[in-house]
Amino acid sequence: MKTLIVLTTLLSVALQPTFSKTLDFSPNHSVVLCGPTNVYFVCQSSQTVHNIWWDFGDGFTDVGTNPVHQYTEPGVYDVKMVVELNGVKDSVIKTAFVTLHNLPVVSFSYTKEQLQTLYNRTFTYTGTTPNDSIAAYRWKVDGTLVSLTRKCKFTFPANGLYLVSLEVTNLSGCSKVLDSAININDSPIPQTALLETENQPYQCKLSPEGNKLMIERSQNLSEVLTVRLFDITGKLLNQYALAASSNQMYIDLNNEVPTLLVVELSSQSFESVLKIDPRYL
Repeated sequence: MKTLIVLTTLLSVALQPTFSKTLDFSPNHSVVLCGPTNVYFVCQSSQTVHNIWWDFGDGFTDVGTNPVHQYTEPGVYDVKMVVELNGVKDSVIKTAFVTLHNLPVVSFSYTKEQLQTLYNRTFTYTGTTPNDSIAAYRWKVDGTLVSLTRKCKFTFPANGLYLVSLEVTNLSGCSKVLDSAININDSPIPQTALLETENQPYQCKLSPEGNKLMIERSQNLSEVLTVRLFDITGKLLNQYALAASSNQMYIDLNNEVPTLLVVELSSQSFESVLKIDPRYL
């Protein structure tokens, strides 16, 4: 009778399942996240287990082989997986496995610079954040990096729609991007009589054929006159200079694009930039 009892006990022990030492779950390394983010967990076991329970450390649990869990609150979390095979349970716990940081708050404001130029398309953008936790700024215009400082001063090359983007990174290494579209539509007001006044130091006239622009110095000034040609969008097409030793110059308009509308004359004797439109000459 004693021999039978011992044999029964041995058989009972032999029927107990054993788990592989490779019981694990992925990710295989600790996870550092920014903001509300999903983490994909997968049970890794060489044996087919019957039941799997998960404890994500933030008060939420789940069941299944490969659950997806979203962490929403900043903190450091332990993750535990419990598996069952034929009524026997085993578990794996990874301490401080998930770390969640806050995303930075990103916003910006902008002001238009007050400049005495033909087209005023210069803006100063300022990144605004609720605290001093921002470690880096990246400004882009239409995908091109233009500044790495909190304030970005940028001159748009022509009229049109642009996408201004600010990416900020906080001290935890988390980044966030804010995009804003801006429509630049700055048009000069033609001052047709400006160069017809006798008191003006320069005269600007079209040739009888309409294909040449004549710039003439009407006063005895010894200074360099800068002449810049723009198309309708304000894009700079060409730039010329009337030397201080010359009183007259001709610009061949046949070499310019048909959309040329604006001529800018400027020198050190002017308090403001002179603007004319060849259509009104």
